[in-house]
Amino acid sequence: MIFAISLFLICICSVNAAGYNYAKFNWDDYVERYGSYWTNTCDDDETGKCVEKVLNTQKKFYNKLYKMLTKYEKSGLYVKDEIILGTIYFGLTPDSFRDDNANYSSWFEKIAFDFNAEDEDISIDDSNTNFVDLTKEQNTIKLLLKAMVGYEATCSKYYPATIKTNQDGTSEPECNQGYLIKNSNGEFKCKSLEFTKTVGLGEKLLEKIGLSSFFGFKTDIRKKCDEKGGELQIATNKTVSEIAYWEFLENSNYFDQRKHLEDYYANVLLDSGYSNMIELDNKMDNDDDVYNAYHNSVVAVRKEIILEIKEAIEQYNEAHPENNLYYSSLENKYFWPIGSREVDEKNGKKYATGTPVPSYIIRDYNPGTNDGIDISSSEENVNIIAVKPGVVSYVFNSCTAGNSTCGSGYGNYVTLSHSDGTYTVYAYLDSVSASMGESVEQGQIIGIMGSTGDTREKALHFEVKVSTGARVNPTTYVSYENPRPKGDNVSTITGSGNKQTICLTMKTSGASDAGIAGMMANINFESGFISNNLEDKYESKLGYTNETYTSAVDNGLYTNFVNDSAGYGLCQWTYHTRKQGLLNYAKSNGVSISDPGMQVSFLYKELKSGYSSLYNAIMSGNDSVDSITSNFCHNFENPANHTQCDTTRVDIGKKYYTYVVNNCN
Repeated sequence: MIFAISLFLICICSVNAAGYNYAKFNWDDYVERYGSYWTNTCDDDETGKCVEKVLNTQKKFYNKLYKMLTKYEKSGLYVKDEIILGTIYFGLTPDSFRDDNANYSSWFEKIAFDFNAEDEDISIDDSNTNFVDLTKEQNTIKLLLKAMVGYEATCSKYYPATIKTNQDGTSEPECNQGYLIKNSNGEFKCKSLEFTKTVGLGEKLLEKIGLSSFFGFKTDIRKKCDEKGGELQIATNKTVSEIAYWEFLENSNYFDQRKHLEDYYANVLLDSGYSNMIELDNKMDNDDDVYNAYHNSVVAVRKEIILEIKEAIEQYNEAHPENNLYYSSLENKYFWPIGSREVDEKNGKKYATGTPVPSYIIRDYNPGTNDGIDISSSEENVNIIAVKPGVVSYVFNSCTAGNSTCGSGYGNYVTLSHSDGTYTVYAYLDSVSASMGESVEQGQIIGIMGSTGDTREKALHFEVKVSTGARVNPTTYVSYENPRPKGDNVSTITGSGNKQTICLTMKTSGASDAGIAGMMANINFESGFISNNLEDKYESKLGYTNETYTSAVDNGLYTNFVNDSAGYGLCQWTYHTRKQGLLNYAKSNGVSISDPGMQVSFLYKELKSGYSSLYNAIMSGNDSVDSITSNFCHNFENPANHTQCDTTRVDIGKKYYTYVVNNCN
């Protein structure tokens, strides 16, 4: 889709092709249909000159944007143009574009690109980016596109392995937590994944390049990992992350110094005594007292702007549902690729889905050096199984042991493609039992662990590739500790009332008492623990009650659940992509949209994928009830009135903590 937005005035041009197909953008066709958007304020007596200048500037802007989007798209990174344009154009009106280039550039403060360098490099390779120029904001298209790209960060901790004595008198190393690793010296240790997070460009720069801040953006991910005694690793592989994008805009000063947005900051400036946001931002960067005094107020303004941008984009999506593309979050239901000793046979296929034989990692994931993990075992004839259902997309099966270059170092290997867009690779195999084009099921045996290819000992080389072709850390998909994961849905535990039902249900999820209390304090405000709660103002608007609305959605009689903007459920899910996710999740688990256990599970899924630090705090209980309640309110719920986050909700959270500790009584 090709999109342009100015406050709540939207003009649209769609490209009906697979994906986004930004390469098909044609300025002449576009301006013929929508050019009056920028030129309708040109005076009649100067129409020729005004129109020419305005459209020439817009032509450069749009051609540059779609050239860059095309380059991202060809690399497998699909960035929604409406989000980029919605951010750049927010607060501007058509009248902003009627003057000559100099004044136009002043309005934008050169946020688009250098107008005199239309053909400048549009590489998406961060290694060649001049980050000094980027921080001077010579090219906001580049800045925002790079802010949309996320990088996987993992914090891992190492522990000594313990020795287990078997009944036959033999001994072997094992891990009480984490998974077993054998280094090149033959020593065993345990590696535990403390947390993972998708970080944006700002956090990557702060970690990789050593900048103290990036557009005012600061990060404490290194500090959090250090506090856990872990080692932080940020991958170089890119993935599109709207969460990282909005976090960048919320935590950076991108909006602060836009002249056309200065009215949003009027109260902050009045309270602080500073005349403009440049002065206040600079002071906050260098004075902790000023930062602590005004940071939350500034962030609240940014959130207000972001919310208005999202609402404008949502209005566009509601008006053009044919352009909506929904992506469900990846769920960790991948099996550990090591099979069991026991083998079952069904319809001519063999499965090894029982408890995996003991295994350990001999080479860990290290982007650029080892793009997967190498797993070994002291067992003989170890079955290798499909981690998910899929189709065999490639087989190489002509290598013998000892030839390190055979199969380009992979030896004998099988590649599977999966319905979620990922590919998994199983290499170093002694033998292969899968054929090209075959559909395989989860747990089906596809080969035997071996020593073909570039391995120093018998092993499985296992990789996970996402749709962009990037090889990502397999241990964020497969788990040694939970090798055969079940469905994610938490079972509903019915109590004497709604409050006790939610409390008992959350108790089964493994969350800490402090985490449960913090969530309950917020859920109480949002829905009163009523899992089929339809936002009050929409009952009369839509003509439904809580019960009839839920029934109509479950039965498929009401089909506008996703786009009706009505808050629903425990957390009053409202935004269309989140409601689509909730609906998909209910259907995949075969339960009602109002099922409390399903909603709690979906809540955890959202927290885990988009609010990892909050999720970790909820699960670990290392943070106080006050901190969790406030964090959940400010960041996850993001209510119109943020004052209650640190007052009323925190006070109620303390009361709920006593209730939770007392087994929900």
